[in-house]
Amino acid sequence: MKFQPYILLLLLFAFSAPLVAQKIVYSEPDKDDSRRMNFEVIGKISGNFLIHKNNRNKNFISVYDNDMKQVAKEELGFLDSRVINLDIIT
Repeated sequence: MKFQPYILLLLLFAFSAPLVAQKIVYSEPDKDDSRRMNFEVIGKISGNFLIHKNNRNKNFISVYDNDMKQVAKEELGFLDSRVINLDIIT
């Protein structure tokens, strides 16, 4: 009976050692980003994340790497300001 608390403590340390937490990474906001900006995550292609942003009737595709650093930003100039909804199929 003396060793029961020690065994429980030993088991607790033995099973908690290999636990690994999830890492969350945020990107820095772009100078054009606002609180009312609409965005949609398109997906991950070639190790980069593609995000569609609609800000003040301008449409952009932003490319981020795994560390959420912006690699590129392309304006979708062919979309008119009258576009109400945009569906992206990957």
